Amino acid sequence: MQIRIAIDNLKVAQDVLMRAEERAIKGAGAGVDVENAAAQVEDIRAQIPALEQQETQYINAVSLLLNQPPGALRAELGRPKLVPLAPPRVPVGIPSELARRRPDIRAAEAQLHAATADIGVAVASFYPTVQLNGTVGFDSVDIRQLWQLNSLQYMAGPSVKVPIFAGGRLTNTLELRKSQQQEAAIEYQKTVMRAWHEVSTRS
Repeated sequence: MQIRIAIDNLKVAQDVLMRAEERAIKGAGAGVDVENAAAQVEDIRAQIPALEQQETQYINAVSLLLNQPPGALRAELGRPKLVPLAPPRVPVGIPSELARRRPDIRAAEAQLHAATADIGVAVASFYPTVQLNGTVGFDSVDIRQLWQLNSLQYMAGPSVKVPIFAGGRLTNTLELRKSQQQEAAIEYQKTVMRAWHEVSTRS
C-alpha cells in the first residue's frame, strides 16, 4: 500500500513539474518553481526502491516462518488488499464457557477423571482374575527323535487368581483412591470458581 501511495504521489509530482515547465516556457512562472518541482519528483522516485526492498524483506520473512522458499508468497502478499472490518464485539461466549477453555481448568478436570478411574481399578482388584496359560516343548526317550513332530508336547489351560488373603491391602488401597478422588474434586471446584471469578471480573 505504501508503494502504491508513493507511485500515486510520483504521478502527481510529475504533473506538477510538467505544469511548472509549461508556465516557465510561457513566462508566467519562475525557474525556481521548476527546480523545486523536479526535486520533489526525484525525492519521491528515490523512495520507491527502498519501499520495494522492504516489501521483499517482509515477504521473505513470512515465507521463512511458513517454511516456504523466498518469494513464494509474493503473489498473495504483494497485492494490497482491503483490511476486513472488525466485528463490533468479539463473540467470546458466556463467562462459564470461556473459563472452561482455560488450561488450569482442563488440567484439574483431567486429574479428576484420572482419580475417578483409579477407583474403578481398585474396585476391580477385589474380583478374581482369569488368565490363559500354555507351555510347548519336546519330550522323547530317544534323542534322535527329540525334534520330530511326534515328540511335541503342549499344555494349555486357565489359571484363576482369587485375592483371598489380600483383603486388608485392597480395602486400604480403595479408601486411598476414594480420598484422592475427593481431593481432586475439591481442587477442581476451587480452580473453576477462581477462574470464573477472574473471567467475570475482566469481562
